[in-house]
Order: sequence, then structure tokens, then C-alpha cells
Amino acid sequence: MKKGVVFVIIFLLFGATIFWLNERNDKKEEVVQVERSFSIIDLLLTAENLTPEWILTREASSWDDDKVYFSKEGASIAFTLPGVEDIKVILSQNIFDYYSDDYAQAMYDDGFELIPGEIPVGWTYQSEVADQQKVSRFDRGGNNYEYFFWVGRYEEFIVKINLVIYPDLINLDDFEEIVRQVDNIFKEKLGEDNLE
Repeated sequence: MKKGVVFVIIFLLFGATIFWLNERNDKKEEVVQVERSFSIIDLLLTAENLTPEWILTREASSWDDDKVYFSKEGASIAFTLPGVEDIKVILSQNIFDYYSDDYAQAMYDDGFELIPGEIPVGWTYQSEVADQQKVSRFDRGGNNYEYFFWVGRYEEFIVKINLVIYPDLINLDDFEEIVRQVDNIFKEKLGEDNLE
């Protein structure tokens, strides 16, 4: 009798799992992906968006099917400044393109929003373009520079900027200007697509 009950329970659990997986896959297929008139590379900062002294250290690149941040595609680029010898990258930008606004919001809420750190003293810029945003300062201890992180969600895209504030070369106002440039890019590109 007990073997029969255990068999029935296992059979019901297996059936429920199959049903749940099918429901999940059906809902994933229902997500309508927005077709964009631009590539993800077009959303990255360029030398034209930054002040002249920035030096490209890692060319713009893109990838599909991100296994770390679970995006459908992503892109990155990195820069440094002249006179900096102990850090290879001063500024890096990553963009993650998700299947929908809802997926991007869930990833932002469950991952990026939880990144520790404190809001930098003196930070004033608040994006009017990003749907969600967060800025943090990290103390890595023992260095004469500070690490900063900004993340913003623009519809189905999440942008992550890492920056090292290096004494006498870059400050918080410069960081705010970089974020403002990211806003300008997204405002232009998403605005063009939303008008079509």
C-alpha cells in the first residue's frame, strides 16, 4: 500500500513539474520583442561623447545570449586617461538587452538594485530618461582613488558604468556628465524608434 501511495505522489509531482515547465515556456514565447532600428553597439559611448583626453582601451564589442546577466545580447567598451599607469581601465560601459521591459525590470530589481555601496556625497544628477537608476560608491581600501558604479534601465536595456575617480584627472562632475551623455544617446535612439 505504501509503495502505491509513494508512486502516486511521485507521479503527481512529475506531472505538476511538466505542467509548470510547459506554462513557463508558453509565457516566454508570448513575450513580444521590440524590433529596433539600431544595433546595441550604437548605444555605447564613443570618443565623440567624451572629452578629448579619453583614450580607448577596449574596442566596442558585442555578444549574444549572455550567461551571466541572462540578456539576449550585450555590448561593452572601455577607456582610460593619459597619465594613469596603475589602472588599465578608468571607465567601462556595459549594455544588456533583455527580451522585454518586464525582463529588464526584474533583472534590475533582483540583481543590479541589490549591489551594495553608498550614494556619493555631492552626486546631484537624476536621469529623466532612465526608467530606473542607481549610483554607488565603493571603498576598496588602501588606494588613492575611489570606485563608482552607475546603473540605469531604459525600457528593455540595462546600462552599467564603472568609473574610477582618479585624483586631479576626473571628479564627480565628470562622472555626472558621462551619465548625461548616456541619457542623450538613449533619448535619441529610443525616441527615433518610438516615433516610427
